[in-house]
Amino acid sequence: MKKNLIIVAALSLFFSCDKDEESPVVSKKDQLTGTTQRGWYIHSMTPDERCSSGADDTWTFFSDGSFEYNNGTITEDITDEGGCGDFANLLGSWELTENETHIKIIAKSRKDDPSTTFDLAILEGTLTSMSEEKFIITAKDPSSDDEGTVEFRRR
Repeated sequence: MKKNLIIVAALSLFFSCDKDEESPVVSKKDQLTGTTQRGWYIHSMTPDERCSSGADDTWTFFSDGSFEYNNGTITEDITDEGGCGDFANLLGSWELTENETHIKIIAKSRKDDPSTTFDLAILEGTLTSMSEEKFIITAKDPSSDDEGTVEFRRR
């Protein structure tokens, strides 16, 4: 009798563990923002147009659809050699469209002067890859119709 109980227990344990548990599907919004916010940096671009001053920039996406860009402490004036320069620290919004396959990041004001407002799309394109650790946006340059990519990594 004990032998039968051990066999039944072993079989029930085997069959209960045999079922694959499905991972919950995480939306692109949640991958981008976490539960409330998530900071990212530009890891690479094609064509490579990054400036050294962008190394400590942070792009923060909030779950309420707001956005903040912080240019960090390494800055360059736009007049420096190579045409590099940091954006001012910005506040804005972001939105996913077309069934979470496209993203648009919109600057709305300078962080140091929120009373001055504008509505400027600073990055817009197709989300070609998305995870909680990195995402890639493919976009066309409106002035030349050349296509490029921007890869963000989690800060």
